[in-house]
Amino acid sequence: MLPPPTSSFLIRKFKLLSQLSIPDAKYTDASPKGSVDVAIRELIDEINHGYEGLVTTSSCAGRVSVYLEGVKRNQDNKASGADGVEGEGEGDSEGGEDGVRASTATAAVTASSSGGKGGGEWLFVSHDPLETVDAKTGREYDGNHWMEVFGLTGNGFEPGSGDGDGDSQQEQQRLIHFKFEPMILHILTTSPSHAHLAIQSGMTSGFRETGAVSILPRLTAPFFSSCHQFHTHHNHLQQQPSSSTSTSIESVTPNPIVAIRSMGLSFESLIGVQHGSQRQSLVSLEYLSLLVKIANERFEENKKRIARFKEALRLAFGEEATTGVEGQKKKKSGDGESGNAEWEDAEARKQRKREEGLARREEVRRRKEEEKERKRREGEEKHQEQEEIKGNEGKVDLAEVVLQVPDVL
Repeated sequence: MLPPPTSSFLIRKFKLLSQLSIPDAKYTDASPKGSVDVAIRELIDEINHGYEGLVTTSSCAGRVSVYLEGVKRNQDNKASGADGVEGEGEGDSEGGEDGVRASTATAAVTASSSGGKGGGEWLFVSHDPLETVDAKTGREYDGNHWMEVFGLTGNGFEPGSGDGDGDSQQEQQRLIHFKFEPMILHILTTSPSHAHLAIQSGMTSGFRETGAVSILPRLTAPFFSSCHQFHTHHNHLQQQPSSSTSTSIESVTPNPIVAIRSMGLSFESLIGVQHGSQRQSLVSLEYLSLLVKIANERFEENKKRIARFKEALRLAFGEEATTGVEGQKKKKSGDGESGNAEWEDAEARKQRKREEGLARREEVRRRKEEEKERKRREGEEKHQEQEEIKGNEGKVDLAEVVLQVPDVL
């Protein structure tokens, strides 16, 4: 059985949920979108309100984007220690539901490392599949439409066509990327046991790169600032009464953060380059349309994996987890199919489901056998009737024969 949530975890969960309870009109986070994605709002609500030992810290339902890199850092910037690397969410940012891919990327351009994204600009971002057909004309969008949507001009960039001399062009050159990224979700858990079930659910539903961080007790400040203090504290715990020991141990109980993610659906393609103020495409119109088609296909597969993950969580954590607050209230009040049932762990539920499946299969087999036997008997009865009819047709009625003989006497 899973351990109950620790008090420190419940405090953190309360803070996170308090920030998520802010109305959408007022809620904002560090992500480019600035709010929770609608496509996984239901999943997030189910995790946060249906699983006592879990709470989401950051998320992204999946997205397609066109990203302009920041200006490459020159030697002077390197020497001065300038650093413009994008600030990726660590997954424990309170209130940053889409912050796992949140960045400091704005329209402003600052220095960044070579090929890095710091100081870059999002030219296009969508968390939903792209519409490929014009609603007014019914015609499919071509590559020219996507050039306009993605903010690209021209086609087939040639060196020397930009502004300034060659050295200046090399410094100003900024690459433009087309990306698709599937769902990524960070879940704060109250214990390694909870983290294990969450990781197992992610792996089995197709998010193969799922993993966890902070799986060991926190041995740094505010608890310990050195190995010496850790050993001193450990010896002190051994000398304390058991009740005090349990309280102190809880203070350093790990709360692993599980990252549900997959690289299998991700893809990235270089589609353009910016020189000065010119953003030119490096690929054909057909290639842009193909990228959009592939991204939409990945969106569909991503949606299926999210649904599988939701079901896998329910299976892993048992019938205690319900769909949102309403399902939880029904179970507490005794309504529903399993309102008064005792909680069962994942292995017990798996065994019960297996037995129920075998019982249903046996019932189907039995019914098929009965139907087969019934048809066999009907066939035999019909055959017997036909035989009787044929036998009656071959018999001669002697009374009729006697009546037909003339009276010669």
